Amino acid sequence: MKLKHLAVLLALSTIAADCPFGDSSNSTGTDASAVVGSWTLQSVNGDPLPASFDDNGNTVQITAGSATINANNTFTYSETWDGSQDVTNGTWAKDGNTYVFTPNAVVGEVQVPGYVTVSGNTMTLTVNDGGTIVRILARN
Repeated sequence: MKLKHLAVLLALSTIAADCPFGDSSNSTGTDASAVVGSWTLQSVNGDPLPASFDDNGNTVQITAGSATINANNTFTYSETWDGSQDVTNGTWAKDGNTYVFTPNAVVGEVQVPGYVTVSGNTMTLTVNDGGTIVRILARN
């Protein structure tokens, strides 16, 4: 269940190949430069780290997180939850001013896409999975 919230954050896969979000050519080159790079988690739902949120009735505390977003439309996202590291990989694509991150499938886990906007060196990652979780990351 831990990965489903990360997945939303990192949901960018089906778009690059053949997806309903539009032309995959928009996800490379200068259009991708805003999102490509290394990012560090700063806050969750407006609370600085360590931050807690409800994960289907369980309170989870996030103490660290990071994302590596590659120009080849792949990503890796990791968070430290209650002392354990949780890593998600997947693909991303650009849809207008939003980047959609789609996590790779994991047996027994519900994976949902994440929606990212970037303003300068700040990334906002929003995941909707029975509730909205907003993560703010800063460019390294």
